[in-house]
Amino acid sequence: MVPVAIMLGLVCLLGLIGHGTRDRVQTARDAANAGQTVRINLIEVRSISRSLQRDALNLLLERDPRALAIIHGKFARRSIQMRTQLAQLVRNPIAGLSARSSYIASQIIVLRQLAIMADDATKSRQDRAWKVFRDDVRPNERMASKIADTLIASQEVEVERLFRTAHDMERQEVAISVAAGIILFALSAYGTVVIVQRTIVRPLLDIEHTLAVIAGGNAEGRTPHAERTDEIGRMSRAIEVFRASVVERGRLKPIIAGSGWQRFSANVRSKMRGARHRPPRRNVTVSSDRPQPRWKAR
Repeated sequence: MVPVAIMLGLVCLLGLIGHGTRDRVQTARDAANAGQTVRINLIEVRSISRSLQRDALNLLLERDPRALAIIHGKFARRSIQMRTQLAQLVRNPIAGLSARSSYIASQIIVLRQLAIMADDATKSRQDRAWKVFRDDVRPNERMASKIADTLIASQEVEVERLFRTAHDMERQEVAISVAAGIILFALSAYGTVVIVQRTIVRPLLDIEHTLAVIAGGNAEGRTPHAERTDEIGRMSRAIEVFRASVVERGRLKPIIAGSGWQRFSANVRSKMRGARHRPPRRNVTVSSDRPQPRWKAR
């Protein structure tokens, strides 16, 4: 069971190596996806800001009350959506933006001034609304747009770098997994061969040598590996019993040249042949008045 335990341990080690490399790849992919999310949020904020400006201009130019109500509803929904997007950018640590950064501050000013402009347009104060649009909305929106373009371009470069890093890590993971599998398989094969050599092959060779000595006529000494509790130990103890019986009956003569197993088997076969050709026992009686004892005839 030792080779099986070694293989199991090596499989667990390979699994740990694969798990570590997969964690690195997943971390790189998460960072790339987070950068992509920041980039998309910046693009959405810029798009919503321009939509809000269009809605504010439509409020100034539209005269139909029903159309004005629809445009005002869109303006309110988009204002809430833009504030939500800005709050997400502030909470995202990858964006690197705070509530006091130039981009967030300029967008907040744009939102506030657009709300004032929409209120003036609803109350038929077009002149004041146009002034707010020219003096407050447009300058801050241009500044925010320039900052957004820079942030979007930098995030795009960073996202490409992160995805490229994740791809490189995936290839490294495949290479590491293959190399680790080959190395661990070679180590397990070598360890299995060494264990088999030490625990099976060498003890069997020792037992074969002992059998060769016994077959050669020398029954003295002890059989090695008799203390083991496995099949080799039982084999060794069986040979030890045979050795003891040989010592008790007398010195064993050499049987045949060759290996220990050949000598041992030849010795056993010769004894079995002698037992087959031995005449059967019979009872012999002598004609006499006095009963004669039974005796064995060979």
